[in-house]
Amino acid sequence: MQEQFIVYENPVLHRENNGSQVVVSGSDNVVLNVIDVPEYLYTCDFCNDDIEVQTDDGKPLSVFVLNNTHALCQVCVKQSFTYDLTMYDRIGWCSCCTNEDVDKYLYIENDNTYSPIARFSTQDQADWFGELYAGHTGRELICIHGELTEPLQENE
Repeated sequence: MQEQFIVYENPVLHRENNGSQVVVSGSDNVVLNVIDVPEYLYTCDFCNDDIEVQTDDGKPLSVFVLNNTHALCQVCVKQSFTYDLTMYDRIGWCSCCTNEDVDKYLYIENDNTYSPIARFSTQDQADWFGELYAGHTGRELICIHGELTEPLQENE
């Protein structure tokens, strides 16, 4: 299986829709305890750092989740892309927690046409991802506020 990032645009909504629990098991997979995890609590599964899921004014921040299982902080996301640059081609977006306030769309130019790569609700996250992408691939992304209804030709 190739690894893939799934992006939760609104991680709090994702947990509200799907719930989250830690199951503590003993020998023979006997469940010893089930602990509910709050909707707002995301921790990096690689380094245990807290992952911010909202801005100070309550705007959702996207969370990158490796193989739809392991939530990662920005440092660990960067390291993961470093090990496998082809993961940029396999980013998925969770449909249960789509953020209606997303208005920063990142596009890449191919054959004089701009194609969508990613979308974020904050300029900081769009800038972070754009810099990460350019640093790894050597290709710049263009940020457009608002979604294009059809591919944009370079001369438009």
